[in-house]
This record gives sequence, structure tokens and C-alpha cells, in this order.
Amino acid sequence: MTGPGAIDRRALISRHDPRLTAADDAVLSVGNGSFAVGVDRTGTQTFAGPGDDETRIGVLAEWGWHTMPTAPPQPWESMLRPYDSPHGQALYMDLPGGTEAPGPGPAWFRENPHKVSLLRFALVDASTGRSPAPEEIDRAEQHLELFSGTIRSRFRYRGRDCEVVTVADPEHAAIAVRLEAPGLELELDFPYGSTDWDRAACWERPEAHTTHIERTRIRRRMDDLAYDVHLHGAAAEPVGAHRARMHPNGALDVVLDVVLELVPRQVPALSLPSGASCAEPVERGLSGPSVRERSAAFWTEHWQSTGVLDLSRAEDPRAHELERRAVLSRYLQRVHAAGVLPPAETGLLANSWRGRFHLEMHLWHAAHFALWGDAASLRRGLAFYTAALPVARETARRQGCRGARWPKQLGPDLREAPSDIGPFLLWQQPHPIHLAELARRAQADPQHIDPASAEIVEQSALFLVDSLRRDGDRLGIGPPV
Repeated sequence: MTGPGAIDRRALISRHDPRLTAADDAVLSVGNGSFAVGVDRTGTQTFAGPGDDETRIGVLAEWGWHTMPTAPPQPWESMLRPYDSPHGQALYMDLPGGTEAPGPGPAWFRENPHKVSLLRFALVDASTGRSPAPEEIDRAEQHLELFSGTIRSRFRYRGRDCEVVTVADPEHAAIAVRLEAPGLELELDFPYGSTDWDRAACWERPEAHTTHIERTRIRRRMDDLAYDVHLHGAAAEPVGAHRARMHPNGALDVVLDVVLELVPRQVPALSLPSGASCAEPVERGLSGPSVRERSAAFWTEHWQSTGVLDLSRAEDPRAHELERRAVLSRYLQRVHAAGVLPPAETGLLANSWRGRFHLEMHLWHAAHFALWGDAASLRRGLAFYTAALPVARETARRQGCRGARWPKQLGPDLREAPSDIGPFLLWQQPHPIHLAELARRAQADPQHIDPASAEIVEQSALFLVDSLRRDGDRLGIGPPV
């Protein structure tokens, strides 16, 4: 819309740009829905790493799942328990000992696979090789430009002005870092996977994984997860078993402008877009300027083409805060919840429940996309239900019902997590129906019925029908649900 009544979208979005100082506890992030990066006040991850308890800062991709190499102590099927139901005895995944004392077998399946932080990029002093302490960073100011997806971090180190610009590619698992910081260099550090509830990195087991550092490529392997980090605009110098120092390609360059492109070699097939496979990257000619340009173009198009809420003329004193929350929530959801898999309860970067999906939360993460005019982000995630349909049908069959029974908590292996609560909850069951209907209404031709979505709707509804029982003159849901 143009003309005198048009919303100035750039002004609307930009007035809510986050601006932080060292006194703020917030963590800023960039990403594209399938790949997300959180940074500290330096625009890097200098203050999160070995010996630090910070769990909000990492580099995570939808395909970055790891399973511990030890075999499960017992088969998954052995944890199915019979319960009386309106359809006779039905098998449910259970956890008799509860979450406080799950036992070795259930604990293994609750912990594996788990999402991992794929690398850490941190500042180090060029002369000492150590990272600055937080108190050595002065006058830190940070600005997230929402209209371009750019984090600008400015600070002083040992009396010198420094600036770091951090941007994620809008399509690929790639991060561009521009470092203009006299006396500081950039290092990459690689952790092992963690089975902790919310920790995505383990720094205490360097012997358990391998990092092969080449000049412009770093090859990573941790058990069943393998990926490469391709360096564009810089060369790597090994400085430890899992550490590499970045050097500009030009010998006289005083500014480091590097793109770290992460390419999966061995990952769960379900975590990749339909039709994609693990392979060497196509030559994309990535560079710092090109990634920043791509990011700016993507976010400009995103804000210009989807819905916005302009309350600038509202007289209610709460209007500005409501508008701010709408803008920031939409940015966070597009960064952390717009991929091919349902996100963790707390989004892609905050690794709660080890990054595993809780399907009752998928509705809250995805339904709004269609209502704000971003139905493509909703449709991307609906493909998960088609992939999971055979497993969901088998669960329904075990419970004496037709259709498909969607689990509460699972990972890309599609195995329901043992729990004394989750397998008996049904609130996630109708959500795919509602999501598919939102996607249909958002189509150019709402009368067109997508066959895959129609199957999801039918199979979800069949289970709901069969799960009902007569309760006097009403219909209810019988035990053990």
C-alpha cells in the first residue's frame, strides 16, 4: 500500500531495534529459522565457552543432532507398558520411575539424540592468545537492526575502539563476522555434545571427537554427526586440538571479514529440506559483503510483505509496548521457529529438553505465521507430519485406534520419549488439523486441497474419533489418557 495512509514500515520496525549495553542481560541472535546464532555483547561468543554456564549463546542448526556412541541399555520397545483402555489393553511408552529416577534405559532414550552447538567463535588477544575478560571490554554498545538482520557491536579494548558486525545468511547455515578490532583476533573452538537438559555443548571431553583443520575447511566428526566448516575470506591456523585462529586472506588486511559456512556430511535425513541431501556445497561465492546484502534484502522483503501492527496513533499508554512485543516476537519466531522441524519448546537456540520437539507447542510456534501473511514459514514445518505419519499410525494401532496418534516429545529419530506424563497427553492431537486449515486459507486458491495436508487432517481426526467413549449422554476420553 502506498499513499498518505500507508504505514512507514521501516520506521515502525526500526523504532523497536534492540539496543543494549554491558548492563543488560539479554542475548541477541540472528538466523533464518533453520540456523541460529546467539552472541554476547562483543558480537561474538567470547564470554560463553569452557567453564561458563551460559546456555543462550551458541551456533545451532536443525540438522545438528548427536547420539552418544554407547548402545541403549535396553530396547525402546521394552519400555512399552499395557494399560486398560476403552479399546482393551493398549501399549503406551511409560516411565514408571518418573523423571527423577528414570533408570538407565529410559534415560538413554530421553537424552538421545540431542541438539548440539556446532562451534564457538571468540575474540582472543593477538599477543597473549587468551580471551579478554568481561571487565576488559569497556563502553560496550550493541544494536540489532531488525530491518537488515544485522548486529553491530561497538566497544573499547585496551583503549582502542572496536567494532564487530554479525549477520546470518537468510538461506544457508552461514554466519558472516566482520571484525575491526586492533589487538584482537578471532578463534573457532569446537565442543562435544551434551546430554544435559539445556546445555548444547560439552567442553570436558576433547578426546571424544575430532577436528581436522585445513586452510579453508575444518572437518568435524562427533560419533554419528559429521559436518564441515568452510571458510570464506579467511584462512585457519591450528592452535589446539579443536581450536583454529582466523587470519585475513590479504597479508596487509587489518579487518577480518569472514564467512563461516556449515555444511552437513552425516545428519538425520528428516532434519533437511525435502529432497536435500548431505553433499559438498555448491560454489556460492559467499563473502561478508554478499551475506550482509542477502540478509538485508531478505529482512526488508519480510517486513515489507508480511503483516505489521502500527499503534503509533493510539492514545492508550500500553500501545507502544504492545507494538514492540509484536515486532520482536515476529523477529524471534522467524529466526528460531521457521524451519523444517518443529522447534524446541524455547526455540532453536535455547536448547530446552535437549532440543527435542514438544508437539503441543508447535501450534504456538507456527500458527501465527499464516495470520501475519507468512504462510510459507508455516507450510515448511507441516512437511514434518507427513514424514512422521507412518510412526504415528503405528502408535495409533498399538492403542487400538484408527488414524495417526501424534506424540508429545520426540526427536528426529521419531521415537517417543519415555515419560510418566507425555505419552498420556492428547492436547497436541488436533493441532495439525488447525495448522493445515490455516495453511489452506492462506493459499492463493483456498479451494485447492493439498493431498498431503488432507491426509494429515483425516488421520488426525480418525484417532480423535476413536479415542472417544460414551459417558452417559456425553462423549469423553477414557483412561489412561
